[in-house]
Amino acid sequence: MRDSESAASSTGTRPPGLHQPRRLVVFGIELVLAALLVAAAFPAWGNSVVHIDLPAASGGVVVSRMLGSWVTLAVLAVTAAGLLLLDGLRQLMLGVGGRSGARDSTQPPLEDEPLDHPS
Repeated sequence: MRDSESAASSTGTRPPGLHQPRRLVVFGIELVLAALLVAAAFPAWGNSVVHIDLPAASGGVVVSRMLGSWVTLAVLAVTAAGLLLLDGLRQLMLGVGGRSGARDSTQPPLEDEPLDHPS
């Protein structure tokens, strides 16, 4: 038995589970950071396109070129925002409810709850 379990069983209280309301604050922070990263990705993508005017001798053509560093920055920003959103959703689920429907195996069954073994 771990120290936290032995201390919890001796005092009659349970150790803190997955449900922790402070996770909602973490969700909010991650959501704001993800929004800022997506907002920063748009100007980075816009800066990645450079238009080059060729002289009239070649027909006066305008060529566009993409700069890899700006493209990389935009892709990294969107990827990081996606990872923050995934972790933010996990934090939201844990902050709202934790394990719903699951019962601690150390607790006795309720009176109206059937036993797990066949009769």
